Amino acid sequence: MRKVYVYLFSMILMLLVIGYTGREKTELEPEAEPEVSAAGESNVTAEFEAGIASVGSVAEAAGYVDFEILVPDLLRQEYAQGEVRIVDTNVVEIYFYGTDNQVVYRTGIGLGNISGDYTFYAVEETIKTNEIEVTVKGKGNKWSLAYFSKDDLKYSLAFKGAVNENEIIEIVESLGEKNPNGNIE
Repeated sequence: MRKVYVYLFSMILMLLVIGYTGREKTELEPEAEPEVSAAGESNVTAEFEAGIASVGSVAEAAGYVDFEILVPDLLRQEYAQGEVRIVDTNVVEIYFYGTDNQVVYRTGIGLGNISGDYTFYAVEETIKTNEIEVTVKGKGNKWSLAYFSKDDLKYSLAFKGAVNENEIIEIVESLGEKNPNGNIE
């Protein structure tokens, strides 16, 4: 009987591997017209592979998603912005680099934690700032992950180097409000 289970498991695993390797890249269709340079070249470079597409900027990412992209002002002021990616057209992921830390910021639609970080952390707590409940995870009083909801959107902050509660609160409070022109650059 055990041989039958091993055989079935092997067959399922083989089908999964074959199915994944046979996937083709598909171009992501923007909702807004792409920018065109004076030479007539489009800036659309987004191609999905495994559900993730890199784009040139937050403004470009806004053309591919059905929600307003808000970025905390504190991240813009204290960190250099790196790669911008779209995850399954539901989440925008932005990398920020500082002298002492790296932050992966995500915003999007979905349920619960959209961070993509499934690490087991020793401590999980909820802190509250401006009526927003922020779930933080880490070790001791240093936090590596924070996620929360605001105005029907989800947000997450994943830190390469753990930070204290005040740093998270400052970033969350700098998120600002939705506005007609968006919070994009």
